[in-house]
Amino acid sequence: MSLPPFGAGRMYAKASDGTPVEFGLLQGVKIDHSFTEKDLYGTNQHRIFGARGTAKFTFSAEVAKISAKLFGELYFGISPVAGQLALQASEAHSVPAETTYTVTATPPGSGTFDADQGVIYAAGANVGQALTPVASSPTAGEYTVNVGTGVYTFAAADASAAVAITYLYTTSSTGQKIAITNEEQGTTPTFSVIVRGRDPDTGLFNTVVANKCSSTKLSMALKQNDWAIPSFDIGAMDDGTGTIATWSFGDDS
Repeated sequence: MSLPPFGAGRMYAKASDGTPVEFGLLQGVKIDHSFTEKDLYGTNQHRIFGARGTAKFTFSAEVAKISAKLFGELYFGISPVAGQLALQASEAHSVPAETTYTVTATPPGSGTFDADQGVIYAAGANVGQALTPVASSPTAGEYTVNVGTGVYTFAAADASAAVAITYLYTTSSTGQKIAITNEEQGTTPTFSVIVRGRDPDTGLFNTVVANKCSSTKLSMALKQNDWAIPSFDIGAMDDGTGTIATWSFGDDS
């Protein structure tokens, strides 16, 4: 059975290292070509002449797959490296009933504690209330943390209290990360783009190939009751041969 002429189509890019990257779970892509226009008027209301000025050939794409390679190499021009700086949120612990009143953060896998991000009471009359970090000798409602070991120390007054701790940790065994750096103005990663769609009448494919593009905007909205859908704004430019893009059509008419 042939595929129906319906849906978001396919979109690929090729970064500077030559590796093809697919815009995974593509939700939609819009292709726009527009000109500014320079008008000439006389004394009457309507223009006498009109001429095209500068032009833009742009793509707007929404994807539901968050990819370190897609973000890093296409948008930032930075190759991802192994590992993560990740957040462990609301890890449950119970303060021991006796000295030393300490609990130790347990990052997933082989992770290493990096930075405290807060502690709250997880039960009891003060549930949800934040405890206060102090440098030493905590009293009721306070705590200290050893950044080197991830050990949290609480006051004797908080013995047996249920707490939830949140912290950053690093790991080199899973995931990828991009260190976004402060580059000089004018630094512009470029890449090629291929978009394939289908004619809603004939079902035939049409394909757009732009050999030199850059992305001017990357957005990602996180919503309470919806999917996280990153979006890219991409503009094509002269590839050095005078060509902006090649648009191919499956029909002969």
